[in-house]
Amino acid sequence: MKRISLIVPMYKVEAYLDRCLRSCLSQDIPEEDYEILAVDDQSPDSSAAIAASIAASHPCIRVLRQGHAGLSAARNLGLRNACGRYVWFIDSDDRIEENCLGKILETAEKQDLDILRISAADVRGGKSVRRFAIQGTGVVAGRTLVDEGRMQLCAPFSIFRKDFLTAEALEFMEGIYHEDAEFSPRAYYLAERVGSIDECLYFVRQNEGSITRSYNPKRSLDYLNRVIPSLSDFSCKVGKEYRKGFDNLISSNFSNALKNSLTFKPEDLKELDATAYRQRRYLRHLRRSAILKYRIEGLVLSLFPRHMCAAYKAMKRFVRS
Repeated sequence: MKRISLIVPMYKVEAYLDRCLRSCLSQDIPEEDYEILAVDDQSPDSSAAIAASIAASHPCIRVLRQGHAGLSAARNLGLRNACGRYVWFIDSDDRIEENCLGKILETAEKQDLDILRISAADVRGGKSVRRFAIQGTGVVAGRTLVDEGRMQLCAPFSIFRKDFLTAEALEFMEGIYHEDAEFSPRAYYLAERVGSIDECLYFVRQNEGSITRSYNPKRSLDYLNRVIPSLSDFSCKVGKEYRKGFDNLISSNFSNALKNSLTFKPEDLKELDATAYRQRRYLRHLRRSAILKYRIEGLVLSLFPRHMCAAYKAMKRFVRS
């Protein structure tokens, strides 16, 4: 068994993949102790060829292939094929800190962690800006972090013990955007031992033209149709004392779905309003939220269930004024 598997999905990343893989190779543990699973999501560019070329001189790299099925499916394929005790999901246009695996594994193994949290930085114009600081470095139950709103939603900011993910049947929901928003709360709630390293070990390449910033109504629909129902169902199974944490998370997702609508075309607004109306039962999470902003949104949206986009837009104008 390897000590850790780095899972790197690839799709249209030929401009960044070499840098990502080189950062994974520039580490302070022997290559025989870890593996890099480069998962080709049927990328139409030269990403797979780049990975294969680097793998020719680095046996620790394995190139896996699947039909074009998206990021979640690529991560799941990598997870199922991983031989490491721990797994780290790394986006192929980002990079990791050089010589960080020794520290990560020393901490995770010594503390017998289910999840290890790390900090991250945004990279824009060659400059790195820290995203957040991690409060507290002791071992805690993940459900506490969910309840307090201190968990890492972005999957690459956590390293997971593979046996924990397998035992809890934790995989990414396929065919959606915001897969991390659906996966991470479940994983953290179920994790008994979560530790932290408050250092920037992951670097996110910021690109204003990226898919997370481009116009795509499916992003809002996936929140409403897939992410929120899944988390709501899961929240019914958690201890009552931890349901407020899920109310807050689901409220954030509902609010984000409507926030995206501020730039929607009229025909897309109509579909989103119809979808939000069908999913109006989940407004109960906003009305129960511990966060005043979401409670107000929940009450207002409940008054205009067929026109939530317009109601949300009016609320934002009122706040700005």
